[in-house]
Amino acid sequence: GDLYLSGYKIIGKIICSQGGHKLTNQLLREVFQNKDNFTIVEIKEKNIPHSLINRKYLRSIA
Repeated sequence: GDLYLSGYKIIGKIICSQGGHKLTNQLLREVFQNKDNFTIVEIKEKNIPHSLINRKYLRSIA
């Protein structure tokens, strides 16, 4: 839910113990602070199966 507030649909996975709104906000600020941390991908088709997602666009951020 908090990741939705970034304004983007995020493809990835975050595992967190005792996170919360403040920690998520700090994480998003760190990620979006440097353009090397993420890639924006425009997908025009609506219901693309996960198997078609190009894994090279996914980056480990934590």
